[in-house]
Amino acid sequence: MAISTKKKNLIIAMWKTGKYKSYTSIAKHYKISTKTAQKIIGSNTHSNEDIVEMGVVYESAKKSIKNPHEITTIERAVEERTEMDILREDLQLNNLKISKLAQAKIIQNKDDIDLTNIKAVTGAIKDIEAVANPQTSKTDVTVNNQNNNSLVSQNKIELEFL
Repeated sequence: MAISTKKKNLIIAMWKTGKYKSYTSIAKHYKISTKTAQKIIGSNTHSNEDIVEMGVVYESAKKSIKNPHEITTIERAVEERTEMDILREDLQLNNLKISKLAQAKIIQNKDDIDLTNIKAVTGAIKDIEAVANPQTSKTDVTVNNQNNNSLVSQNKIELEFL
């Protein structure tokens, strides 16, 4: 009998939690052969075991607090910090997309570019980087002008985001 993709993904996810330490134990739980379990799991490790452990510590600490107001306050604080981390990651992703878009646009329109456009794009990107990661926001803009033999001026503009 063929095993569905959903069941395979569940087996792999459960294996990664570290709940099952052997192929035999997970095979018994999902009512499959040990060889099938080994084939499904492959080279996956117990990579999420530390996350499970942190969750257990968090929940245990929460339950040791008797005051429901403190528990609610802790949960809100954790939720807010988690949301801020997600927003920071989203801003960093958007920053990367904007910078790649700006680079592509600058390369595409290299003949129509003046220095004020570059400064405006750089300023906007610096603002985004400052919000996304206030500790390490840095933007470098390099403008190189080169004249070739046919006296046609070419502008090479490189935006480097660190």
